[in-house]
Amino acid sequence: MKAVRVSEFGGPEVLKVEDVPDPKPDSGQVLVRVKAAGINPVDTYIRAGTYARKPNLPYTPGTDASGIVEAVGPNVRRFKAGDRVYTNGSVSGVSAELALCDQSRVHHLPSKTSFAQGAGWVCPMGRRIVRSFSADAERRARQFSSMAPPAVSAPRAFSLRERRA
Repeated sequence: MKAVRVSEFGGPEVLKVEDVPDPKPDSGQVLVRVKAAGINPVDTYIRAGTYARKPNLPYTPGTDASGIVEAVGPNVRRFKAGDRVYTNGSVSGVSAELALCDQSRVHHLPSKTSFAQGAGWVCPMGRRIVRSFSADAERRARQFSSMAPPAVSAPRAFSLRERRA
């Protein structure tokens, strides 16, 4: 699969698209085919090497994404292949065609919500709303979308397919 990789800390020029092996879900993990990924300010701090937590190099950046469940590992009961989901954490990074996630960090994406919206839901301002999803998830999502002014430090969502064009 294709993935954005960071092999050294620095500016945007250190981001490289590489071929990497497809991840395989283990117990309690969900493999998501990424349709959109959010880019948070903290992702740029990590890439630059200025954030307190630094990943081992090389790594695939990003934690917030949305897409379709490709496969699930043993002991995953809430999700099945084909489910629309968003994630607020990833084992493998989300700036890739596939992202490996712990099932506790994966959530169902309402049918009327676009993948770009789903990738942008999980930001510092919205974590409480996102975590409290229930039967009225779509109403809350619309409410959150109308609350977030453009100046808020929310993630910007992009589609991997659009980025390649």
